[in-house]
Amino acid sequence: MKSNWDFLLSEFRRLGGIADNICQKEGDFGRGIFPVDSSLRSRIFTPSRLMIKKEDVYLEDNKIRIR
Repeated sequence: MKSNWDFLLSEFRRLGGIADNICQKEGDFGRGIFPVDSSLRSRIFTPSRLMIKKEDVYLEDNKIRIR
């Protein structure tokens, strides 16, 4: 899972997103995004051109899909 996450973050950053001090892991309520170092601030910023309209997101066989 780590290599997929690292690839996702690198592509997100390449497209103009900001993702500082975050990692993906299992928590008390399932998988989520957590700080790598909890003593530091985390930052996530998604440029508007990367946002997806809610009308374009749907579920198919319990999997999220984008039109």
